[in-house]
Amino acid sequence: MTEKIKKIFAETDRKVDDAYEQITKAAEGLIFISETDAPFEPLRWEKANEVTEEAVRKMADIDVDTPVKETEAETFFSKLIVKKEWFGDRENERAERFAELYEVLQANLRGLRVFRFGRIQVSFYIVGLDAEGCLAGVMTKAVET
Repeated sequence: MTEKIKKIFAETDRKVDDAYEQITKAAEGLIFISETDAPFEPLRWEKANEVTEEAVRKMADIDVDTPVKETEAETFFSKLIVKKEWFGDRENERAERFAELYEVLQANLRGLRVFRFGRIQVSFYIVGLDAEGCLAGVMTKAVET
């Protein structure tokens, strides 16, 4: 392997590590509020040709019979980043943190998509492809009755 190729691999590895670190930092302490409150957990899986329901099902080991809905990332985050007139400091800070997470995901992942698996006990996967073509992003859970 030539020095030039080694340098390219090292730069890609550094970009991937930086992206995962940024995503982890942006997700730290964020809670998805539903009938159960769940953290956002960073994830990085193996390489995928594209971001698809099938790829997420396989890598998250989700049964083929589990219902899924796809949502635009913008739609998913729009409810989390909006600031209401009646918000206090804590709610405003949470909205800003969700906006930061969304920006970090957009900056570091291509083809960002949101998959909602399940009916009552729901898992959300917000994923895209990183610089190496691996599925990466965050996941969280919710209970919806």
